[in-house]
Amino acid sequence: MAKSDKEPIEDAKSVERSVREQIDAIKQENLSGQQLRLARKLAAKHGVDASSDLDAVRLLRDQGLDPFAATTMSETHNTEARIGTIADQDRHLPAHREGTAVGPITETQRARAVMKIQRDLARRRKRRMAQLLARLFFFVAVPAIMAGYYFYVVATPMYSVKTEFMVQSSENPVMPSSSSLFGGGGSIFGAEDSIGVQGYLTSPEAMIQLSDDHGFIAAFQADNVDPIQRLDDDASNETAYKTYKKKVLVGFDPTEGILRMEVIAPSPESAMTFSGALIGYAEKRVDEQTSRLREGQLDGTRKLREDAENNLIQAQQRVLDLQEKRGVFSGEAEVSVIMGQVSTLEGALSERRLALAEVNNNVRPNKAKVNSLTNQINELEKSLAALREGMTAGSGTDTSLARVTSELAQAEANVLLRQTMLAQSVQTMEAAIIEASRQTRYLALNVRPVTPQDAAYPRKFENTFLSFLIFAGIYLLISLTGSILREQVSN
Repeated sequence: MAKSDKEPIEDAKSVERSVREQIDAIKQENLSGQQLRLARKLAAKHGVDASSDLDAVRLLRDQGLDPFAATTMSETHNTEARIGTIADQDRHLPAHREGTAVGPITETQRARAVMKIQRDLARRRKRRMAQLLARLFFFVAVPAIMAGYYFYVVATPMYSVKTEFMVQSSENPVMPSSSSLFGGGGSIFGAEDSIGVQGYLTSPEAMIQLSDDHGFIAAFQADNVDPIQRLDDDASNETAYKTYKKKVLVGFDPTEGILRMEVIAPSPESAMTFSGALIGYAEKRVDEQTSRLREGQLDGTRKLREDAENNLIQAQQRVLDLQEKRGVFSGEAEVSVIMGQVSTLEGALSERRLALAEVNNNVRPNKAKVNSLTNQINELEKSLAALREGMTAGSGTDTSLARVTSELAQAEANVLLRQTMLAQSVQTMEAAIIEASRQTRYLALNVRPVTPQDAAYPRKFENTFLSFLIFAGIYLLISLTGSILREQVSN
């Protein structure tokens, strides 16, 4: 009986020892507090009465339950995150089978999981790279290839003729003055005229004149021009002018005063024809820019000279009328003659008076001689009085010599004045002619047009490469914009 009582005690001790060993083994697993709390909750859920968290783990395992299935998965997820792996770890963990207890992850299992994740990431990178290459091919390479096909195969060869010319005057200085260089009232090499010519050559007026004279628009409506560069048969002047601005390029260098012009056409002959015609139009326009000023200056000086000549003729006619009317050729000559007569009469009068005085000094003067000398003296005095009166006062319809002389002197002075004015007008006109010749503008061709042999456009490689860069830039901008928008929306 004692032996039978002793056996249950030993069985209980062995069971207790086994429980302790199991609990010690569980302790060696170094379970976290969260895992132990989870085991206690799971034991309470299944109606298992456990004395401690470790006992709850033991009892659940005895019943075939895995209390750490979710906890183990969470630990695996945290461990792989620390070594640089990405989301969706549960999908990559080994599948859990019901009734199988899951213990701690070994190093081999962890390495396998990491390798699987790395292979998945490599597959994703390859797939994304393939997608990127496909997008680059369709959105960048294909348009660039189409552009290259157009430039190499479809585009019509265009020929270019280049010229350089300057707008110069008859006395253009070799080097500009300091006032011209620093804005002191002059222009460097006729910059205003050059800019005016540049504006004219690139204007619709020049295009219309070139089209009317040499068929510029018709040259780009021909069938040999590719569809992109060809003008419609009913193209308006505005549409044609867009083509004209691309095919006639005129640039001005203000430092050297040189105009550089490039004319592009479908054939070498038409390019030469258009270039020569535009140079002729430019020469005509340059001449028209200064012709009005020159004509205005010359017309003014001509009018002054004509007025001076007419005034001189009128003054001379006045002198002639006075001479004919007064019967006097020269007032000074007439005065000299009269003064000579007065001097002669005064001399004769003095002699007669002296002679009369000698006769009267005789004791018995000769009466007849006295009467004769007295009569002579009276006549001489009357003649002197008449001459003197004629010089200062007129009688009847006659005009005094003094008035006649004064009128003639004024008329002759007016003639001299008009002659001086005529001489000055002639000098002014000569100076205006010289100045007008200085203001004459003309084109000096530095580089003459030469018929091209090879087409200058299109520049096949350069244009194709530029098209590739443009499409790549557009794709890059769209991709960056899309990425930024997706990031904003996701946030």
